[in-house]
Amino acid sequence: MTTSSFFHRATIERNTQSGSDAHGHPDVPTWGSHLTLDCRVYTNRRALTVDGNKQASKDTLRIAFRLGEDVTRADRVNGITDRKLTTIYSEVFEIRQITRRKDHYEADLVEID
Repeated sequence: MTTSSFFHRATIERNTQSGSDAHGHPDVPTWGSHLTLDCRVYTNRRALTVDGNKQASKDTLRIAFRLGEDVTRADRVNGITDRKLTTIYSEVFEIRQITRRKDHYEADLVEID
């Protein structure tokens, strides 16, 4: 993927909370802005679910970004814009299944309810 194909911008947030409560459980996550990522967001495949007489389809949202970017599965995406800062997706997404390709990474994005 060439640099010119990364025409979207994703706001990556990272949990800044690292402590634990009195019982040893992790504190409630405190998400802070980590970086603005040049990327490409696209739908990869459509899953069709059939339940009796009902059918539903769901697109899988994918993100592609450059090698060397500081993005992990513990981060999340909070909004995606284009180069002109027009909002494309305003939802918050969890990052799943980061896969290295020849010259970039790809990952699934799952909307957080």
